[in-house]
Amino acid sequence: RKIFRLLAEAEGKAHGVPVSEVSFHEVGAVDSIVDVVMAAYCISRVAPVKIYASPVKLGRGAVKIEHGVHAVPPPAAAILSHDMIIAAVPAGIERDNVELSTPTGLAILKAVGVEFLSAWPAGRVLKSGMGAGTMDLGNYPNVFRVVALEAGTGIGQREAGSGLQGAV
Repeated sequence: RKIFRLLAEAEGKAHGVPVSEVSFHEVGAVDSIVDVVMAAYCISRVAPVKIYASPVKLGRGAVKIEHGVHAVPPPAAAILSHDMIIAAVPAGIERDNVELSTPTGLAILKAVGVEFLSAWPAGRVLKSGMGAGTMDLGNYPNVFRVVALEAGTGIGQREAGSGLQGAV
């Protein structure tokens, strides 16, 4: 519910309407709903002590959305990216107009309270998985990776203690 609430608040701010009047046109697409529900389900099942993520790549240029052509990031994504650590578009992505982070993905990151790291935290990898996106990014992989780490088992640890951590 928190993820959907964050999306509604961002859409409301972007359109200048109260949350009660927000219409989930693009966010209401089946793939977005599945993304939110499955992310929430997986996180609740794993119950990580901490969740880490690499800095967010927003994209560049302009994209066509339900309300016309907008600069990247479009309004709702721009609102959701507040207080997040942002990375530049990788040099391998040559497209001029590319949206790399959606409002749905940004709301998931914001809702779970990730800590942004530029490198993997110390620990022992317990499980990992990845999925590929459908957009062709040229010389850059369009993949999302999730790793479960057991903290406190690495050499030169960043933090003491143990417990399951997630990294995306």
